[in-house]
Amino acid sequence: MKITLAASVFLAAAAFSQTPPAAAPATPNMELYYRLAPDAMPQEGVPKGQIKGPFVLPSNAYPGTQHTYWVYVPAQYDPAIPASLMIYQDGQAFMAPEGDIRAQFVMDNLIYRREIPIMIGVFINPGRRPDQPEPTLSNWGDRDTNRPTEYNTLDDKYARVIVDDIAKINTDAELHATVGGDVYVTPGHNLLDRKRALDVVQELQARPQILAAIERWLKPPVAGTATLDLSAYDPWLAQLVAGELAALEPTLVALRRPALFASLAGPALAELAAAATARTLDDVLFDLGATGDAMFVVTAGALVAKRAGAPDRRIEIGGVVGELAVLTRAPRAATVVAAEGGASVLAIDRAAFTEAARRAPELVLGLSATLAGWLAPNRPDLL
Repeated sequence: MKITLAASVFLAAAAFSQTPPAAAPATPNMELYYRLAPDAMPQEGVPKGQIKGPFVLPSNAYPGTQHTYWVYVPAQYDPAIPASLMIYQDGQAFMAPEGDIRAQFVMDNLIYRREIPIMIGVFINPGRRPDQPEPTLSNWGDRDTNRPTEYNTLDDKYARVIVDDIAKINTDAELHATVGGDVYVTPGHNLLDRKRALDVVQELQARPQILAAIERWLKPPVAGTATLDLSAYDPWLAQLVAGELAALEPTLVALRRPALFASLAGPALAELAAAATARTLDDVLFDLGATGDAMFVVTAGALVAKRAGAPDRRIEIGGVVGELAVLTRAPRAATVVAAEGGASVLAIDRAAFTEAARRAPELVLGLSATLAGWLAPNRPDLL
């Protein structure tokens, strides 16, 4: 949230401080500018929690309405031990696996690293009558559900939904929290907890104005009105707006899929995309024992890794294979072939990866974390 907020403040400042020429730039592909952090992606070797549901909860606070909700149960959960509890408003948006937040993956990763306690997650949608549609990513329910009444009315009714109905789970009451799209509340008893919650709420007070500025900028320009020149503030985004990176956009989008590149800064990603080589295959990508000099990102179809004595491993779109080759010339540890129907990949050789890592050292750290995740289950002697 802080990264997104900082980017929003930056864009808003640019919008309010610059009077641009009347030229109408193309709408930028914001998926290339706003980046999900690796913790919002499934990571290999990290145990995956389960999402159970949907369930329907009739509302006592709002008669005639009901709430749909889902429950996330982490892999480490022990029913005999009370867990922490996080409740997500607009649940469908926070749990969407292709959405902007992907909270279940964040919890998987942070719980695995013991950065947060073992935590149950409840994703609850705004209330609605049975004849009203369920909120979706494209329609959060402001016009056809009870969302405005529940989230904007200054009374205790929605709090009763959370406290009296949802929060009655076998969890530790000292470790409850709730989160929504606008305000975070941490009702802990510790003074520091309350101060942190207040800091976050104060930080978000300007958010509606910032988002309004960005929304005005992103709307199709009206003839005769000024548009925003970002070149003095962010040349990378200015290139996107001007369409100068249009030829690279398919490669940029493909490279954003793997967690390894998800948080890579735009200019470094563009250099990596320019150096990557597209390949299409229907047979062997590389053989067991071969000397490796490149890693591969699957962009279409799928690959299958084959190794004697181990089950085949399927690498789907967005998957990465052969990463070790960009760090060492060790022989390939498996034979990798195209799955039935063939596959397309982007090849990134050692030189391209090394150059990108000079600009973004976090690439090497991310790759090291991936390799450590592979080693951990198989080498308990490595502590």
